Amino acid sequence: MMSTFTFSFVILLLGVLQSHVQAADPDLLTDFFIPSGVNASEVDGADFTFKLLTDGAAIATVDFSLKVAFATQFSALTGLGVSFASVEVQPKGVVPLHIHARASEIIFIISGQLKVGFVDSTNNLFTNILEAGDMFVFPKGMVHYYANLNASAVLNAAVAFSSSEPGLTLLPSNLFGSGISSNVLEKSFSASPEVISSLKAPFEGVTIQQ
Repeated sequence: MMSTFTFSFVILLLGVLQSHVQAADPDLLTDFFIPSGVNASEVDGADFTFKLLTDGAAIATVDFSLKVAFATQFSALTGLGVSFASVEVQPKGVVPLHIHARASEIIFIISGQLKVGFVDSTNNLFTNILEAGDMFVFPKGMVHYYANLNASAVLNAAVAFSSSEPGLTLLPSNLFGSGISSNVLEKSFSASPEVISSLKAPFEGVTIQQ
């Protein structure tokens, strides 16, 4: 359960992201988004409420699990330039290299110890080790990752984005599970056919859902 401090911090964090949002989301011509076919007079507080832990879209592997509230799941976010996720990383688990093409990201550590890092467009790596109460920002479009350093405890964190639809591209599945020809991958990574085959193997016959 999140503490009162954590909830208050998350609200502040979302406000900061909203105030600095870039032109990632279209401007609304109304006070807020009204879904097609819905009469504005029928909109009430329930339309601005979302039960993340029960209704959030789940993305899960053996290493980590996410519950996300993007505009696809929570339509009230449409045009507001914010979205949110909760993340759990298993002991010694890793959230693999990934990109959010349309948003910057701020992560806030609720419990545990997390190593984070991103690489900029000139191949500089920026890393740090975060403790409970720490936050870290990943600039929009940068390749980044998280790794739980604890061998026995689950890492819990809250994540906010500067777009209602930040996008999520997991690079391992994007590169090795999307059907890119082995010849292209071999030349791109200066790797042998055997290495590329071993990297592709976990994704053969698997449909990646994000």
